[in-house]
Amino acid sequence: MKTIIYIALISILFTSCETVIDIDLNSTDSKIVIEGSITNQPGPYTIKIAQTTDYFIPSNYPAIQNALVNISDDEGNFETLIDVEPGIYQTTSIQGTTGRTYNLHISIDDQEYTASSYLPPITPIDSLAYFDSPFSPHNSGEGNYRVSCYFHDNENEENYYRFKLYRNSVLSEKFYLLDDQLQNGRDIDYGRLQDEIELNDTIVVELLNIDEGIYNYFNTLSSIVGGGGMSSSIPANPNSNISNGALGFFGAYSFTRDTIIIN
Repeated sequence: MKTIIYIALISILFTSCETVIDIDLNSTDSKIVIEGSITNQPGPYTIKIAQTTDYFIPSNYPAIQNALVNISDDEGNFETLIDVEPGIYQTTSIQGTTGRTYNLHISIDDQEYTASSYLPPITPIDSLAYFDSPFSPHNSGEGNYRVSCYFHDNENEENYYRFKLYRNSVLSEKFYLLDDQLQNGRDIDYGRLQDEIELNDTIVVELLNIDEGIYNYFNTLSSIVGGGGMSSSIPANPNSNISNGALGFFGAYSFTRDTIIIN
């Protein structure tokens, strides 16, 4: 039976909107949805927990309260998150540090859910540039310009990147992803940033270093919603890095940003 599921890409750094995904699900199945991140920026960090239902109205996902939520790292730091509002759990002390692996452990009734994510080193943005779009804005809806992000890939790391494009402070809903499989240790010009960019727009680009699990999550999510020109194969759900059949993701990542004005 077909229904609609919301994969809410939460946290202020990963995205600020909800993506509606049309997928096949048994309407009687109920799934835990866990979403959260930890970054190289100061906390607090947030974990959101909800539960899918067999309703055909996707906004009726109830929040999970009274869960036991812990985050630890491979240096022995440990914290139990506080419940700040229904379904929203927040850190108070633990901080994201590049080079560390962060572990999420959640207990809900008699069920356990775990995930791990590595916080990669920062890759600085060297510069941004803009160019006339090769596509007709009347046909493509892409606007008149595209933006390129220049940076140097670290050859000592297996790198996975996500780019976030803000046009006049509004986050693009498109997914921009890259790995360094064919460009390890090279200077990279990522020139696919294009989303209705016009003259006098202020463009902010964030370059996120993510681990392989989070790359796979967003890559399959992109396939489902058809954004960013990713793989055409469509899985039933994005590849979650959370155990026990939960949906969603737990991600650690570092990022830098730069700004350019189209003038």
